Amino acid sequence: MAKSTGNVVNPFFALDRFGVDTMRFYLAYDGGIENDADYSNYHIINRYNNVLKDNLGGLTSRILRGKGWSVRGAVERVREQMLETAPEDKLHRTHYGIVKALAKNVSQEMDKLDSREALFHIMGAIAQTNRFLHAAEPWKHVKPPDRTTMNDLNAARVVDPTIFLCAETLRIAGLLLQPYMPAKAAHLLDMLGVDKSMRTFEQAQLGADADYGVSKVELGKRWMGALFPPLTSEE
Repeated sequence: MAKSTGNVVNPFFALDRFGVDTMRFYLAYDGGIENDADYSNYHIINRYNNVLKDNLGGLTSRILRGKGWSVRGAVERVREQMLETAPEDKLHRTHYGIVKALAKNVSQEMDKLDSREALFHIMGAIAQTNRFLHAAEPWKHVKPPDRTTMNDLNAARVVDPTIFLCAETLRIAGLLLQPYMPAKAAHLLDMLGVDKSMRTFEQAQLGADADYGVSKVELGKRWMGALFPPLTSEE
C-alpha cells in the first residue's frame, strides 16, 4: 500500500466487516514487524475460516458440546493425577508435554519481542490438540446418556484424560490470546467457565485452575453462541 499510488485499504470497512478481534489476530498472524507483509480480504477470510473458525472454534465446540463427557467432571477426576505424573500411554503423554510447554514457549518469544512467533505457538498447539483429539477418539469410549455412571475402565483411562488435556489447552490458549483478541479470548474463557480472577499469565500452567468447567454463557446449538460463527459474506 502506498499513498502515492492510492492503493490503500480503508481500515474502518475491514473492522466493520470482520470485527476488531479478527483484524487484530490477522495483523499479528500475517503482519510483519521487520519486513513488509501482504494484505488482502482473501487472506483475512482464509485465516478466519481455517485458523479461527475451524481450528480454534471447532475444537471449542467439540469439547464443550461433546455428548457423553463433562469438562467439569474431567477436571475433578484427573487434574490432581495429572499434576503428579504424566500419563503412561504415549499419545496422552506426548500431548501432556505440549500443554506443559506452551506458556513457556510463548513467554520466550515475547521476551524476544516476537509476538508473531508467540502466536504461532498458541495456534500450533490448538492444531496439535485437534489432531490429538482425533487420534484419541473419546467418543468411541462413552456410553450415553450419562458419562458419570460408566464403570468402563477403558473409558476412564481414555475419556477423562483426553477431555482434560483438550480443555487445558483451550484454557491456557485463552489466557495467552488475551493480548491478541481480548473480546474473543474473554468469550472463550467464559465458555470454559474460567473465573475472572483466574485469567492471568500465572494461571497459564497445566492444572493451575481447579474450578472451571461449567460455562458462564449459553453455548447454544449449531452456530448459535459459537466462538467464531460463519462470515455472512466471503466475497
